Amino acid sequence: MTGEICDCISGSMRNYKPSTTSDSCSKVVVDKYTDRLKTLGYDPATQTGQNKLMNEIRFTQCPDLYTLMQKEWEDEDAGKLLFKGRLVSQTKIPSGLYEVIMKNSTTSETKIFFAKTPLDDTHIKKYEPGYELTVEYEIIRNTKAKKDEFFLKEGGKVMSVGAVKVENLQ
Repeated sequence: MTGEICDCISGSMRNYKPSTTSDSCSKVVVDKYTDRLKTLGYDPATQTGQNKLMNEIRFTQCPDLYTLMQKEWEDEDAGKLLFKGRLVSQTKIPSGLYEVIMKNSTTSETKIFFAKTPLDDTHIKKYEPGYELTVEYEIIRNTKAKKDEFFLKEGGKVMSVGAVKVENLQ
């Protein structure tokens, strides 16, 4: 089955994203072998059966799939506004938003962000004294002040990347 999935991925990946192609190819091959899989104890109609089956399929045997997936992830990140640094402070302001001040670990650039919810201090504190936090943000035009402001994206990159311990933060 893994071989058939890899062949399908190789044959159709040229026009589609690798993640979409691998999902589609897996579904086609699993549908083809559903009856045989059930006799082996893998019921693709159930979540447990799907999970059990996915643990058996070896995507690492598909040539270049991981490299292409990595490129897809990098391309997705290329369109995002990301800031890496450490949290200096966060304060709730009268508007109800949080003002989050961060400092870039490399350039010492300080940037002020606004957020609807605060960053989780307890998660960050476990990495002290040295950490680097990656946040995803967007630029929103403040029409009253006639300037651009930076807002942390809700459910953005900070939720998936989090704090990463680094050395030598000065």
